[in-house]
Amino acid sequence: MYRVIVVDDEILVREAICENINWGDLGFELVGNCENGKDAINFLKENDVDVVLTDICMPYLDGMQLSEYIYKNNPNTHIIIFSGFDEFEYAKKAIRYHVEEYMLKPITASELSEVLIKLKGRIDAQNLYNQKVNALRQSFYKNKTYLKSKALMNLMMGTQTKEENIKDLKDLDIELEAAGYRIAIINIIFSNKQNEYGDMKQQSALMQFVVFNISEEIVKNRNGGEVCLGNNNKVYIIFQFSGRKDMNLSNQICEEIIEKVLQFMGMSLTIAMGYYVNDLYDLSKSYYSAEKTLEFGHVLEDLKIIDVEKIENKRKETIEIAKEVEAICLAVRLNEKDKIKNLLTLVTEKIKSAYLEKNKAILYLQQIIHEIAEILQSNEMQNTQAYKDVDKYLFEIAMSPTLEAALMKVEQYSYKAGKEIAVNKGAGLKKYAVLAMDFIEKNYGNPELTLQYICNYLGISISRFSTLFKKGFGETFMEALIRIRMQKAKELIRNTDLKYYEIADKVGFSDPHYFSIAFKKVTGKTPTEYAREVR
Repeated sequence: MYRVIVVDDEILVREAICENINWGDLGFELVGNCENGKDAINFLKENDVDVVLTDICMPYLDGMQLSEYIYKNNPNTHIIIFSGFDEFEYAKKAIRYHVEEYMLKPITASELSEVLIKLKGRIDAQNLYNQKVNALRQSFYKNKTYLKSKALMNLMMGTQTKEENIKDLKDLDIELEAAGYRIAIINIIFSNKQNEYGDMKQQSALMQFVVFNISEEIVKNRNGGEVCLGNNNKVYIIFQFSGRKDMNLSNQICEEIIEKVLQFMGMSLTIAMGYYVNDLYDLSKSYYSAEKTLEFGHVLEDLKIIDVEKIENKRKETIEIAKEVEAICLAVRLNEKDKIKNLLTLVTEKIKSAYLEKNKAILYLQQIIHEIAEILQSNEMQNTQAYKDVDKYLFEIAMSPTLEAALMKVEQYSYKAGKEIAVNKGAGLKKYAVLAMDFIEKNYGNPELTLQYICNYLGISISRFSTLFKKGFGETFMEALIRIRMQKAKELIRNTDLKYYEIADKVGFSDPHYFSIAFKKVTGKTPTEYAREVR
């Protein structure tokens, strides 16, 4: 039986949950109930609890603060949150504190029972997995392999003196006499496949042992060097060579390891190769360059062996995608899915050809989301689901395991925003109207922007354009222009210290006095009054 407590400041809700769940039949034992997070923490300090069911909004200490406490102090306790708040900020915090479920009120007994059944299954599987891993670890820690791996990791990372490294290698009978060396880091790529080991992503520690055994056998058979286990479930190889001319051996060994692991375990690997060094006690240079190179696996997912010496001359610090982003934004406005997909492919190719690190690649993709969100804001669509989901998509892009996965999130968001813009503008919205609005938003600062000016640009008559624009947006060209100029002016007042005549000039008013009149007409306040209010 797994021990459960219920935390909610509403006594009726608390009693309903306690009394309407068949705890024993589900494999749980209700051991207590508390009316706020503070009482729950006091209970947890005195009692072992497997599962905490908690509301968010409570006095003294709320559900998120309680979840943070449990995350830091009781990592083996599982959390289920039930709340009346459907907000991404809460959900994001819930993810951070490893909350199992985030349920929205009202909750029925059957819904909660279903969640508890699934949770019990996960806890059972995790306990079984822990038993397997602990048995393997106990065996592993008792033998020479652990001490050998620790000594080799210290050597690679440069965390000990040369004398200490020499003593450790000698005590463990490790011989690494060669003309040159380099480090390879083996990283396991997990999928959703199932095999005899269960969910492979949850079995990362177990898989590390398997990859280690396969790698060690191949390296020893080829007299290629030493293999050890490291942190974050990675496997490390110290290759040794008679000279640079023999470096091909490391690639051959890595290819064989990748093939064998795929053949026997159905798993894919990425192997990062560090710099070649001549001195054994310069291995840290090769180690840290290999760790850095492994980051490119996020972008170069099709490349199984990533060699720092082959890609370093091809790398770029930045790429230029302004034109592509502008074109993507226009395609989103026009809800053109094929064009969006093709443009995102171009961005991806630029990222790959520049060999960008993961963090930089993510920033470029997040830039696209920000630009699309600005379109929604400029069209006063802050209440749409696409606009509300901005933070969610930015977070998911950052957490994506590969560039392709991150790109898929950008594509999904672009399609969602394009669809909502199309719905918002009406099915009969003409492309001329969209192009005109796009032109206004890019050129609102031009004091010469007039109805005639934009019609000349589009090659359309004033009467036809006015009809299409009014039908598409429900406002005239001048109303849209003034609205956008005033919106930009308000942003500048809120976020800058510019003088009002400077702001007037930036939003297309050559006469500051006329700007002040127009601003008050739209907002009901003069620029000075508005600034006093928002600053």
